[in-house]
Amino acid sequence: EGQIHQDEEEEEEEEEKEEEGEEEKLKEKKEEKVEEEKDEEEEEKKDEEEELEEEEEEKEEEGEEEKLKEKKEEKLEEEKDKEEEEKKDEEEEELEEEEEEKVEKEEEEDTRGDL
Repeated sequence: EGQIHQDEEEEEEEEEKEEEGEEEKLKEKKEEKVEEEKDEEEEEKKDEEEELEEEEEEKEEEGEEEKLKEKKEEKLEEEKDKEEEEKKDEEEEELEEEEEEKVEKEEEEDTRGDL
């Protein structure tokens, strides 16, 4: 009878150990799954950050190209303004010269008329 009791206790202990072992395995599986999900999330986050960096770099490059384009346009506009200013100055000089010649002619005619 003592032997039977001892065998039953050993059997119960064995069953408990098995249950604990299964629980431990389930716990480990759960932890592994959580760790995998965490790794996946980190990988996704890393990928998103890289993508954002690339987009940022592209925007910077586009921005620099836009700045260069604007500078070029500004320079062309300045040259155009400069040419127009020079043309205007030349026209004014011509008008002044014509005016001076006209005045000189009138003075000459007046001088002749006085003689």
